[in-house]
Amino acid sequence: MEKKVEVKIHLKDYLYILKKRMWTVVLVFIFLLLTVTIATFKQVKIYRAVCQIMIEFSADRIVSFPDISQVSGYREYFETQFKIIKSRSAALEVINILFPGKNFTEDEKLSLADEIRERIKVNPIKGTNLVNLEVEGSDPNEITSLVNTISEVYMEKSLESKVNDYKTASGWLDDQITSVILKMKKAEFDLQKYRENKKIISPKIEDRQGSVMDELTLVNVERNQLKSKKVELEISLSQIKSMTEKGIDIDETTLPGFMKQTNLPGMRQKTYAIKEEIAKLEKTYMPKHPRVVRAKEELTALQENIKNEIRTIIESIQNDYELTKSKEGILNERRDELNEEAISLLERSIQYNILDREVEINRNLYDYLLKRAGEINVTGSMRFSNITLVDKATVPKVPVAPNKPRNILLGTLVGLILGCGLAFFLEYLDTTIRSIEDIEHYINIPLLGFVPSFSAYIKRREKRSNPELVSFTHPKSTVAECYRAIRTNLLFSSDHPPKVMMVTSSTPEEGKTITSVNLAITMAHSEKRVLLIDADLRKSRIHEIFKIENRFGFSTILTDSIDPLSVIIKTKIPYLSVLTSGPLPKNPSELLMSLRMRELINIFRNNYDFILLDSPPILPVTDPSIIARYSDVVCFVIRSGVTGKDVVIKNAKKFQELEVKRLGVILNDVSKQDSNYYYTEYYYSYYNRAEDLESQ
Repeated sequence: MEKKVEVKIHLKDYLYILKKRMWTVVLVFIFLLLTVTIATFKQVKIYRAVCQIMIEFSADRIVSFPDISQVSGYREYFETQFKIIKSRSAALEVINILFPGKNFTEDEKLSLADEIRERIKVNPIKGTNLVNLEVEGSDPNEITSLVNTISEVYMEKSLESKVNDYKTASGWLDDQITSVILKMKKAEFDLQKYRENKKIISPKIEDRQGSVMDELTLVNVERNQLKSKKVELEISLSQIKSMTEKGIDIDETTLPGFMKQTNLPGMRQKTYAIKEEIAKLEKTYMPKHPRVVRAKEELTALQENIKNEIRTIIESIQNDYELTKSKEGILNERRDELNEEAISLLERSIQYNILDREVEINRNLYDYLLKRAGEINVTGSMRFSNITLVDKATVPKVPVAPNKPRNILLGTLVGLILGCGLAFFLEYLDTTIRSIEDIEHYINIPLLGFVPSFSAYIKRREKRSNPELVSFTHPKSTVAECYRAIRTNLLFSSDHPPKVMMVTSSTPEEGKTITSVNLAITMAHSEKRVLLIDADLRKSRIHEIFKIENRFGFSTILTDSIDPLSVIIKTKIPYLSVLTSGPLPKNPSELLMSLRMRELINIFRNNYDFILLDSPPILPVTDPSIIARYSDVVCFVIRSGVTGKDVVIKNAKKFQELEVKRLGVILNDVSKQDSNYYYTEYYYSYYNRAEDLESQ
């Protein structure tokens, strides 16, 4: 199962990188600092002349209402003024003042003007109306004269512009006044002519409109009343006509609304009384009796009077209806007359008001323009400017550039930053394992120890015999001490010291064979029987190091049933025996996987205290995976600055998947700058002293 490694970065890691690549940081720092310092001291001194002016916001209008062609606001106004200061016309005027009588060609003058424009710096002071005009150069007197002349030219141009504006405005106002007078006269003439045509005596048409509307309201109210009365009378006449046609008596019961206010109810009551009296008389007297006859005659006369009264009432209703109808017609005619008059008054009022309003507008505009023309004439005669000179430029004494302290400080900071950055970048580009910290970060396998680089020593001694046997030839050297430390870690870091140890690496040329040899030597120094087996059946080297024959060896006893102990060779180093590879076979993997291999390992276990197997590298073949099964510990050799991180991680994962009994790392060929352990310096100094004594 893959074990995910989490890399934690600490401050000491960064310090380690800086220490490791200290010369990169120092060289970049010194180079940049010297470059900046030399450039700073060689740079021409630059001075700055400053003139301060005050620009007050001015948005004068000829008339009080806004003109869309004018500058719209405060910000735009000031930006416009800044452009005027740096304008070509202003620069040309400055040239005429500073170089009087000097003849320039047109191109020379334009070129000089552009140069002046480039040198002018306009810096407004935030929150105020103050503006600094700045010019920089190597000649203090020249730039002072230049910036003061620029301010004078700008102020003069601003004043001239205002005077010209007032003159233009005055002429424009005179033209407008003449035009308004003509319009005003025409409007007055049109109004008077309209009055005459419409016979309008009083200018107050609104008063007549009010009286007409009041009368029209009264007429409408009276019409509505007559209309209601007419409807009532029509209903009554219709009822009378209907009753007459049907033969129904008309009395106060059938027309109660009209009969109550007449004598008819009293007469009807008297009739009832006479009828009662006749009824009583007929009970007492005969029909011909005078009293009965007289009573009946009185009843007949009274009934005739009632009929006459009813006819009178009906005639009254008919007459009232005709009168009401006549009044309604008269009121309708009056209403129509008033409506026509109201419409006519409205039309005349609209046109009259239009003409009257035009006269009033022209009069007001004339008065305003006349007043404004007077103000413009007075203001234009005054030489007043909204530009004020606050501080005239003085000759500068101190240069503004180069700023030596700042440049040197920046050079120091940039040099340190670039130096450190380059150091970290180079470290990032380096994808190899170089230090103990790299092993802890990337593969997280226990470290058995490290071996300092002694390649220089080997090159120096390569003409002598056995330079690889450094632990035997120089037992007090730094390298020998490191191998003894690895031996100690192997044997005493667990309760059960390993007996069979395999030494391998990721790729060739990482020093696994030299490591195997020197580990075997240091173990033999402890007076233990040690067997060093050259298990690299593809590219063996141990026989070359010990300078012994390789006719028989490990491959021989794997293929032939001979006594394995008979081919083992004792070396000149006490307690150390060597089993060379023998002739290189065609099928080393099959031999290593055979039962004979297991049998041989058991035989060696019984006859030796420690057995070291020099295995082939991991990447090209599968032999190390086979040999690891017979080993108590696998020593994984990594060459500092050569073996890639990805290769190491891949092979470490491979061994972890094989579940070997024990796995440890030996970091080989570690240079002094790649190790930040304090005792490394001690090892190096000790090793160097030993070599010096030997050379003497």
